[in-house]
Amino acid sequence: MAGRGAPPPLLDAAQISLHESTEAFETDYHPAPHRQWVITVSGSAEIECADGSKRTFGVGDVFFADDTTGQGHIARTVEVPRRSIVVPMPEDFDFEQLRGEGG
Repeated sequence: MAGRGAPPPLLDAAQISLHESTEAFETDYHPAPHRQWVITVSGSAEIECADGSKRTFGVGDVFFADDTTGQGHIARTVEVPRRSIVVPMPEDFDFEQLRGEGG
């Protein structure tokens, strides 16, 4: 097909998990357990980073959590039920290369 470009690279994701929160909650600061993609399927949550910035993620939003050391982040449920798909990535996953900035 014209204009389609090269096929996207396949990523090394060995497993996925499905998370469901049926009640509102707020965590203390904690690091992400893995470098991971988080895909919101229903509901919404607010993530507060160690620098105080906050962002709300709703249905269809995707973010890459890679704060696996240090203070981490706070997670707050905004709308329940919140369901998300979490895809852990290998430690050597090069996010910048995926964005086209890593070489």
